[in-house]
Amino acid sequence: VDALTRKATAAVASNNYLRAIDIYSTLKEKNPSLLHVYLANQSLCFTKSGSYHKGLLDALEVCRSHPNFARGFERKALALQHLNQHEAALEAVNVALQLTPHSSVSALLKQQLEKQILEKSEGVEI
Repeated sequence: VDALTRKATAAVASNNYLRAIDIYSTLKEKNPSLLHVYLANQSLCFTKSGSYHKGLLDALEVCRSHPNFARGFERKALALQHLNQHEAALEAVNVALQLTPHSSVSALLKQQLEKQILEKSEGVEI
């Protein structure tokens, strides 16, 4: 499991998201106790590879099964951002920030979303 986890991490680092998705699928079977972690990581990979709906589905499953796992809400927000559902994404990232107030990832995502919402309200396309 540790070797597979390292391979998945390396695949993500090299932007080989489809390879990482395959590895996370295997890890989910081998270590179901960390299913939420693998689903969150798989969600990121789906979103980064342009499969936003699949990324959202995985993130929603993480949020449902582990409502105190901030990374699930970060992944949900990221997928929703790419689906141009900025207000819903902002709600998700605010939950992540409630769970982990000092998360620089969530804070940056919140800034991006607030900017996108403001630009949308001003009629500026991004």
